[in-house]
Amino acid sequence: MAMNARFDQAAVGIFVAMVLDGLDGRIARLTRTQSAFGAEYDSLSDMVSFGAAPALVMYVWALQPMGRLGTVDDITGILVFLASDESLFATGNMYSIDGGMTI
Repeated sequence: MAMNARFDQAAVGIFVAMVLDGLDGRIARLTRTQSAFGAEYDSLSDMVSFGAAPALVMYVWALQPMGRLGTVDDITGILVFLASDESLFATGNMYSIDGGMTI
């Protein structure tokens, strides 16, 4: 749906997946049909429903219109920049302005 710019339907699909995900485990326990395969299959469907699908919707909705700036190379560069900036705070290499507030 997101690939066809139907973001509202894509969001409804993710919400329906959330509701059905809550039901499948209960139904398996209720009918005593639990299995190791079912648990692994549920994990796989969770990864697709709540990992890949929302990521695709967000990419098509927010990043694809940005053109080159929304590509993987640029996003990786931005994340590396933010991580290196955050490492200054994690190592304690902070400085203060006017002897007051620490940045």
